[in-house]
Amino acid sequence: MHIHLPDGVLPVWLWAAGLAIAAITVAFSAFMLRKGLNKKAAMIGVFAALMLVAMNIPLGPIPYHINLTAVAGIFLGPFGGMISVAITNALLALMGHGGITVSGLNMIVLGFEACAGWLLFKALRPVLSNPGLRGAVSVFFAMVASTVLFLGMVAFSGLDPSAFSHNHDHEHEEAEGAHGHDEHGHEHEEDAHEGEHEHESISLSAFAAATVPVALLGAAIEALIAGAMIGYIARARPGMVENA
Repeated sequence: MHIHLPDGVLPVWLWAAGLAIAAITVAFSAFMLRKGLNKKAAMIGVFAALMLVAMNIPLGPIPYHINLTAVAGIFLGPFGGMISVAITNALLALMGHGGITVSGLNMIVLGFEACAGWLLFKALRPVLSNPGLRGAVSVFFAMVASTVLFLGMVAFSGLDPSAFSHNHDHEHEEAEGAHGHDEHGHEHEEDAHEGEHEHESISLSAFAAATVPVALLGAAIEALIAGAMIGYIARARPGMVENA
């Protein structure tokens, strides 16, 4: 999951807490990697680049993009995965792929995916010997777990779930465009205000009902891609998977 919201939508207490938790997590990960960081630095950069590209490629009509965060966690471990995710997340925020203030919450969700992917890949080793299949299953359930975490964030925030809608940033951009300075400027401004009033609130259950099917479909697609990637790496560089 990835929270696609511009700055100014979420309350200060929520995004500030997200940034604080993310900063502590990244600092702890860097501390734990302090002795082996030089060995993993290149791979951290490679996976950061892969995630950056993947998160900018939409899956056609599905309002979803693959993350590859769980794959990064599988190969880099929880701490290396966290560092790689932090780099990607910071670059995405600077590129406008979600607001800067939301980057802390995104770091928590995406970092959780990396850790969950690593943990599941390890736990399923005695059950699934095929690396590609094990990777696909691990990635799928890591993405499902991150969806649950995201919905938990929405519930904990106490905000109207519609504030977390992926369409909110597009509405925000359209509202800004409606304030253009032309001979019909006043009419555009009135239209923008009317659009804001039309933005109806929704219940958490309705929001979850709309979010979960798309998330499951996206997780299934990502699992297939991840399984193919891990299967190929297992054949080409078996040592990378054996040490994962």
